Amino acid sequence: MRLGFIINTCEPFYRGGYETRTWEFARALAARGHDVTLFTSCPQAQTIDGVHFEPLVPPRRYFNRRGVRNLYADVLFAAAVLKLSRWDGEFDVIDACATPFIHLFPLAHVCRMRRWPFVATCHEALQADIDSYIAERGVTGGLFSRIYARLLRGIYRAAQRQPGHLLAVSHATARGLAQEGWGVVPVVEFGLREMPDTMPSKPDHARTQLINVGRHTPIKRLDVVLHALALVQTRTEAFHLHLVGSGAMESAWRQLAADLGLSAHVTFHSTLSDAERDKRLDEADLFLLGSVREGFSIATIEAMAHGCAVIAASAPPPARPNAVLDYLHDGGNSWIADGRAESFAEQILAAIQDRSRLRVRQHAAFVTAQSYRLKDKVTQLESFYRTIALAKV
Repeated sequence: MRLGFIINTCEPFYRGGYETRTWEFARALAARGHDVTLFTSCPQAQTIDGVHFEPLVPPRRYFNRRGVRNLYADVLFAAAVLKLSRWDGEFDVIDACATPFIHLFPLAHVCRMRRWPFVATCHEALQADIDSYIAERGVTGGLFSRIYARLLRGIYRAAQRQPGHLLAVSHATARGLAQEGWGVVPVVEFGLREMPDTMPSKPDHARTQLINVGRHTPIKRLDVVLHALALVQTRTEAFHLHLVGSGAMESAWRQLAADLGLSAHVTFHSTLSDAERDKRLDEADLFLLGSVREGFSIATIEAMAHGCAVIAASAPPPARPNAVLDYLHDGGNSWIADGRAESFAEQILAAIQDRSRLRVRQHAAFVTAQSYRLKDKVTQLESFYRTIALAKV
């Protein structure tokens, strides 16, 4: 099949969840003999691992210093999508990452004109979360907040109507989309290209090793995790947290760790190679996930594949359920907090103080991860695309 992917940021040029998903699926499909072109923000046209990269715009910052989306950059990318109307070639399927939504309007126009089947891959069902979404961006209360929320809801719903097909990255997202009125949306979850066949043997550390891997942006809520550890420290000092990643909030969170007296218990790793990150995961006992709004969380599955049990958070209604709860089970492979620092601290203490229970949940997490192999997920995605391509004929 001739497949085109549209995404504003993608690996290997940018790091992140939906960037990783698109890149791994694209090169896996190319390895199976499909003609794959990826339109994104990149320096130049080039082919990497069989995937043809085409620059719609040059690389630029899509998040500002506060970790909030750069609307100007998103608008420029949306306008650049119109270049596809002059593309010298055909596609059996166009798959666009739905985020940040505004580019779906010009892309729908191009796909109608070129008669290309159009799929939008949805990482979140956003309608119920619009208020918290804009609050995270510093817009709270008052007439402007209400007008802004109504405007975003209108753009979101109109954008979701543009593609001919929707695809959800998780069952939680599919349920959220159904509640919004989009009907039954098919699901193709992500999988890992490399999966250990046996669970890593965890070192018996004197201090429980905690880890988080991800972008340092406000929605990751690592400030809540740090406040939780400050509470844990009043009961025990037998822990150490490794924060792997970087982003807009890194400096602020470094300062917060120091202000909370956690400098001896927290290490920031801004840049680690994949091998160094994997070594940290092999040695870690617990993966801490502060975010309550994950669309899937590749980082969590990776940690589980390395034998880490998980402490994650859920959010109360009307917020959409955290998608990690599709595969995390409180008392089985994880501990689930309610999102408050106090609740996180309780779960961390429970894990630290019962090493035998921790080992059981680590093994359960590893077993769960075995169901998320990339080759199986690629087969599902391939079948989904083929059905759409055949319907065009």
